[in-house]
Formats: sequence, C-alpha cells, structure tokens
Amino acid sequence: MPRKPDEPREKPCRICGVVKLIAEFPKREWKKGGHRNECKDCTRAANRLWHRKYRKYPKRIAYIKTYSQRPDVREKQRLREMRRREMGLIQAVEARRRNSPINKLKHRRSSARWRKEDPRRQKAHIALNLALRQGKITRPSICPSCSRTVMVQAHHPNYDYPLQVVWLCSRCHSRLHGVSRRRPN
Repeated sequence: MPRKPDEPREKPCRICGVVKLIAEFPKREWKKGGHRNECKDCTRAANRLWHRKYRKYPKRIAYIKTYSQRPDVREKQRLREMRRREMGLIQAVEARRRNSPINKLKHRRSSARWRKEDPRRQKAHIALNLALRQGKITRPSICPSCSRTVMVQAHHPNYDYPLQVVWLCSRCHSRLHGVSRRRPN
C-alpha cells in the first residue's frame, strides 16, 4: 500500500528512544500510524525476556499440560477438529459441484428463465440493492413476523413498487412463498 504524503517516514521508539525508519516498526493496522510504538529490536527483546521469565514457572506449565489432557477439553478439541474437517470437506464438495460445467450451465439457464418469467422482478431486485447500498433503505435485524434476530430477506409483494418490501427471515420468507405457490391462480 503506498504511503500517504502526510505520514512520517520515521519515528522514535517508545522503549529505546532512537529515531528509526517506519519499516523498523512492526505493523499494527489498528494503531493510529499503522505501526507499533516499539521498534522490532525492542519488541524482540521484550518477548525474549517475557518467555525467559515465565518459562521458569513449573506450576503454569503443569497447569497447561494437565488442562490440555483433561477429558472434557480433549473431547472439545476433537469435536472442533472433526467439525473443521467436515466443513472443509463439505465446502470442497460444494465448490466442485458448483463449479462443474454442467451445473454452471444449469444455473445460467435457470437464471435466464427466472429473468424471462417476470422482467420486473430483476429490476425490483436491482433497485432495492442500489437503495440499500446508497443508504436510502436500511435492513432491519429482526424479523417482524416471528421476532427472531437474524439476517432478514426482502420480500416484494408487488414488483411495480420495488422499494416497498416486507423484511422476513429465511424461514418466514420460504413459508410465505410456499403458501403463495400453492394458491390457485
């Protein structure tokens, strides 16, 4: 990332007081200047001291070792690792399925069919997303139908009025569409 013109090229270390180039300070995005106030040498020395000091505490080491050996902790770690592996496998399978040429073609065809069925629908979606990005409309965090605090979705009762939407959670939204699909025309 290029440096802003008003950013200083060098600054003093808080510990040793020596004025050094910015590159000599570890990066920290949340800090005001984007770097720590201690130079890399002083940070390294402080870390070394801390580890030397606390390495001598056998009770702490024994506690850490016994904690990680406790059956409940080991079971939690095992389950967490199993979930991670499963999620990785699921995501990999989903990505392969999604990216296969046949499924890409199916998705393209179904999207084209969806747009062709009612062109007002796509225009309403685009108008609503634009209004959300510009801040003209805000998305609530609570579903008015069931009062759950979740990510809500916009339901267009009438596509002629694209900004008049009903905000619903996914459960209530699918329930509403399930009911509306079963109604005779």
